[in-house]
Amino acid sequence: MKSTAYKSAIAVLLLAFVIAPTNGFGDPGIKVFVTGVQAIFDVPPAVVNDRIMIPVRTIAEMLGATTYWDGALKKATFYKGNTEVLLTAGSDTMLVTSDGVVKQSKLDSPPFIKDGRVLAPLRAIAEAFDATVEFEATSNVVRLTPATAERTASFHQSTIAVQATPTPVPATPNPASPAPANPTSQPTPTLPPSPSPEPTTTPQPSPSPSSFQSLADEVVRLTNEERVRYGLKPLQVHSGLQDIAMQRAAECIDLFAHERKDGSTVVALVNGKGIKWTGIGENIAYGQKTPERVVQVWMESPSHRVNILSDRFNYIGIGVTRSGSVYYWSQVFIQ
Repeated sequence: MKSTAYKSAIAVLLLAFVIAPTNGFGDPGIKVFVTGVQAIFDVPPAVVNDRIMIPVRTIAEMLGATTYWDGALKKATFYKGNTEVLLTAGSDTMLVTSDGVVKQSKLDSPPFIKDGRVLAPLRAIAEAFDATVEFEATSNVVRLTPATAERTASFHQSTIAVQATPTPVPATPNPASPAPANPTSQPTPTLPPSPSPEPTTTPQPSPSPSSFQSLADEVVRLTNEERVRYGLKPLQVHSGLQDIAMQRAAECIDLFAHERKDGSTVVALVNGKGIKWTGIGENIAYGQKTPERVVQVWMESPSHRVNILSDRFNYIGIGVTRSGSVYYWSQVFIQ
């Protein structure tokens, strides 16, 4: 049930734009913040039919969703936990599946593609992911607040391109835990087959701040414990990925998304270190207070679980940092 405060906020949002152009595609100067972090758009929001239209991928990922784009069908699918949101460019129908229940919603303005980005109604996306909306009319600022203080997002990319050979570091051995009686069959990303990179040396991982190193080690242990439960080989800790994961955790404090401030992704960081790869995955999260909790919420999300339980990934790096009392986490995987 939506709260009165939520409805009031939406009403203010709608009323404030009655005087705006009804079918304009210019930049209305709107700024969007998610839990206090400003969204960085490479294509500005627009106002269409008195509705704020935003580049939906940016906001969805800041709300903790994973994005999949089907260019042929012009369909964008967003996954967060047990929620799936499906949008089609040019269609005023949005499908939201939550815990197996499908709901169909009519959009006041259908999504459209502009400069390679899908723009969709801000209110509809916020509502689909249980976020409240506040609009400050005097400053044209929209603030979104997720229903939970915990957020996650996952990313996956594969390619046949290769870089330099990585230098892996063996992971800390983990005790195997009993396999579940009927483990759920998990999907794994389709990656081109290639041999695992051969280690040339075995240096120790680059040091993380001492206050975070034990947390990172525990995330590795718990991640590998989950893999062993499903009959998969443990991942090895990779020193270069450790550095990258720590950088990504720190970057998520200012922009919680897979797209970094300069528009690149974790792929640019991996390439920048000259690491050979044929598949890359990234899980990020914030708000979880312990390694046990963050691994739990990742495992409960199908898209994050795909990265953790992929039988193609060989190496991992873990990043942990903190801003105030809020922890930020990252996992970077490669094949």
